[in-house]
Amino acid sequence: MSLRRRLLTMVFVVLGLCLVAGSALTYWHSVRKVDIEMISAEEVGVSALRDALLAAHDPTSDARLQIRRVLSAFDGDRHLKVRLVSPTGDILERSRVPPPADPAPEWLFALLTGERSPRVIELPPHMRALGHIEVEAQPANEISEVWEDAKLKLLIIGGFCALVLALTYATLGSALRPLETLSAALARGGKGDYRVQVDET
Repeated sequence: MSLRRRLLTMVFVVLGLCLVAGSALTYWHSVRKVDIEMISAEEVGVSALRDALLAAHDPTSDARLQIRRVLSAFDGDRHLKVRLVSPTGDILERSRVPPPADPAPEWLFALLTGERSPRVIELPPHMRALGHIEVEAQPANEISEVWEDAKLKLLIIGGFCALVLALTYATLGSALRPLETLSAALARGGKGDYRVQVDET
């Protein structure tokens, strides 16, 4: 293998290792970001839900209608799904989570999320016969943002690596050309061709 190819291989390996290390750091940061965002969304949602249920405390009004109004306030929330679950486990009412504009691949979703149980909120006494409310974090939109960031970073890093390799190849080609010429002349001399000459440069 020529000196230029050996040097290019070494540069390629170094860039590859940097890319692997950067990917590992990006993965760790993404897992942490999604986890923190989901915990925060759950805490805020549970607190807002409890306040709304206390404000809706009207024993004379239809309990299910009150809960429907409370849950409709969560429609469009990108990170939370809230549902009314009957004592038999049926879902009576639920909020609607908008789907991500650019859904992340399933493998990324599996990498960034773990098992997370929904938070259970007990209803006020006059509503308790309806069951309970569950608050569940929905990481799909957050992972979609992570996916967008990862694609942009990969594009930038890939372009940078390609530029570095191209510049390295061009620079080494210019710098090592005299050595390659001398090496080829010595090889010919080693085979008995003593007429070969090398310019004095």
